[in-house]
Amino acid sequence: MGKKVDNSKAQYLLVERAFEILNKLKENTDETKTLTQAEILKIISTTKNARTLSSTIDKMLSALNPPEYDGENSDEFRIQYKGWDQNIMSKRSDIKEEMEERKTIAKYKKLPSITDLRFVHDFTFDELDSVIEGIYFSKTINDAQRERLVKKIVNLSSKNYKSKYIDSNGKLRNNIEGIQENLFTKKSELTQNINIIQQAMKDNIKISFYFNGYNADKKLEPAKDKFGKNKEYVVSPYHMVAYNGKYYLIANTDPFKNVSIYRIDLMSAVNKKGMDTGNSKEIARRKPVRDIKGLSEPWDASAFISAHLNMFYDEPQTIRLKIRNDRYTILHDWFGERYEFKGKVDAEYDEVTVVCSPEAMVYWAMQYSDYVEVIGPRDVRKKIAKKCKELGDRYERCI
Repeated sequence: MGKKVDNSKAQYLLVERAFEILNKLKENTDETKTLTQAEILKIISTTKNARTLSSTIDKMLSALNPPEYDGENSDEFRIQYKGWDQNIMSKRSDIKEEMEERKTIAKYKKLPSITDLRFVHDFTFDELDSVIEGIYFSKTINDAQRERLVKKIVNLSSKNYKSKYIDSNGKLRNNIEGIQENLFTKKSELTQNINIIQQAMKDNIKISFYFNGYNADKKLEPAKDKFGKNKEYVVSPYHMVAYNGKYYLIANTDPFKNVSIYRIDLMSAVNKKGMDTGNSKEIARRKPVRDIKGLSEPWDASAFISAHLNMFYDEPQTIRLKIRNDRYTILHDWFGERYEFKGKVDAEYDEVTVVCSPEAMVYWAMQYSDYVEVIGPRDVRKKIAKKCKELGDRYERCI
């Protein structure tokens, strides 16, 4: 009797090889990048033999993909390659069968090649952007959870995917400065605006734009100047932040010296600003940060957002609050840990301070009036009292 052949080792090596190839395809390929068999051979360690690699890939495609492409099952292909939509694998199978029948390869035409392979990930880059954006702006997820989730989602794609919410050190961004143009995959006006603003900040120059609002017809229209013409804004751009699902530009508007805040999705016709000087145009340099009231160096996006609730841009002040001592969650939701305990007022209330826009505080204090009272400054209390009286008078007239 002949010696029985043990194929267990060969099977083990085949599986090991297939797993390595699959992992390399997951890691290195996607909708933007493919690999040839020669490129795969360079980055795997389980074989350096081209014929062995080709045979393994054939087996993988047969196991992971539908047997034939019929025009309706493209979503079922886990590994795509050049000619996958032309049933190249089926043609290769037919040719191999005929080769076997003829018992010769030399006289038969060459097998159709399998090349430009890519792993089909569960999410496209655009879909990953949408999922991460939902997590980024969620109010039900804390910072640590948000960073952990985003990193896991990024790992669902290849190494070629770069999230605009993760910086070069792998940390979750709390602003959107420094995001490279090619990380924005959607060619929308918002994307174009952001790219122009980023370039202007990098080049240290001003921008011009129209600022829009919605009308009764649900359409955006530019703000008007005193002559009824579209008003052109000229600003020095400094930073961009993400807040409550929107992107905002932190800037200074000519001819003022304080901080201005603009929603970027409401800006149109954004351009880097040039100044007419006779027959030529000179670049309009932005104002130095030191000349802008309300901008701090080094820049702290979290502190800025906390001090400018709902993106009110008046100068923040220290606000004294009386808060019910079982309602600190309200403070934490809006100010994070940027509040300071000052002492107990009585058994039910504590005194704390926050740094915040006075105008924003008026509306915030009214929103949480059942639990919060502004103690000072006096002018903020007066504004709240005046606003409450106006509201009371208005609603009394409706009864």
